[in-house]
Order: sequence, then structure tokens, then C-alpha cells
Amino acid sequence: MAMRHGLPLVPVYVFGNTKIYKRVQLPSAVEALSNMLHVSLVAFWGRLGSLVPFQVPLTYAIGNAIDTGRPNLNPTEAQVDALHALFCAELKRIFDDHKGGYGWGHKELVLV
Repeated sequence: MAMRHGLPLVPVYVFGNTKIYKRVQLPSAVEALSNMLHVSLVAFWGRLGSLVPFQVPLTYAIGNAIDTGRPNLNPTEAQVDALHALFCAELKRIFDDHKGGYGWGHKELVLV
């Protein structure tokens, strides 16, 4: 979409986002079904068992804007892959630069 409109992409990582809800570890059969269907089957809850998230500090790390060039209505797969690689590299950079400040110096960001 950004390439089609010639708009920059700005990577943002939110530290603490994984702590706003608790979740149940589902049985491996449900995990396998989730993978087979390509959907996320998750049982989660927030404050008092509701959908209201827990109050946890969130830290936003904002990366450098990535120029997508002039509008391109039909980008090639190679162009999309190249932009995706730049986005992932910048996301990893901002994670690595800021993880220590959040107390996650021992963690590694794995993008799949």
C-alpha cells in the first residue's frame, strides 16, 4: 500500500505490549489446527477476566522513515521483498537499540 501511494514506512516497536493480556497455553493439537488454518486461536483475558488490558508501562521505539519512492501501482515481488527487508532491518535495529532501557537486554527479536 505504501509503495502504491509513495508514502514512507515508519517502523515502530512497542515494548510491553506482550504483557497487556494473559493467555492460556493451548494444547498442541489446537496449536497445530491454528497453524493448519493460518489463523491465531488464542484464549486471553485482561483485568478482572475481562477484555480490558492490564495497566503496564509501554515504551514506543520509533525508527527512521523508509522512503518507498514515487507511487508505484504495480510493484514487483522483488521490489516488495527489498522494502520488506529494509523494514525488518530497521525494526530489529530499534529493538536492539532500546531493549536495554526496557530491561530486555537479554532478549533477541526474531522475525518469522
